[in-house]
Amino acid sequence: MRHALRLKIVGTKAALFLAVLGLNAQDQIVTSKSQQGPPEVSTEKSYRVMAEIYAAHLKALPDYQIQLGFGTLEQANKIMNQFQSIRETDSLFYPTKELKLTFESPTYRVRLQFFADRIEAEKAFADLRTLFPSSILLKPGSRTIN
Repeated sequence: MRHALRLKIVGTKAALFLAVLGLNAQDQIVTSKSQQGPPEVSTEKSYRVMAEIYAAHLKALPDYQIQLGFGTLEQANKIMNQFQSIRETDSLFYPTKELKLTFESPTYRVRLQFFADRIEAEKAFADLRTLFPSSILLKPGSRTIN
C-alpha cells in the first residue's frame, strides 16, 4: 500500500513537472510563430492548470489524522509536552509523524498527522487512546487549497 502511495505521489509530481514544461513549451511555440509582436499568453490559465494539478497532488497524499486533545492553550501545550516527553524516551514512538497545534475557535487542537491509510491510522489510534483518552480519529478530507 505504501509503495502504491509513493507511486501516486511521484506520478503526481511528474505530472505537475510535465504540465509546467508543456505550458512553457507551448509559450515558446507561440512566440516562435508570431514575429510581429508579443504573444497573447494567458498566465491566469497557466495558474489555474497548476492549481488543479496541485489539488490532485494533495488528494493523493495521506490524509488521516488523530486529534490527541483540545482545550485552552495551556491544556494543548500540556498534551504536546506529554507527547514530546514520550517521544524522547521512546525513539520508536511515531518518529516521522508531525505534531501540529491548530486553533479553531474557541479551542486549540493538538493533532498527529498524516497517516498513509485508515488501517495505519486505526492501529495508531488504538495505541494512543490509552495515553490520550480524549483522542479521536479524524475523517480524511482536511487537505485543501485555500
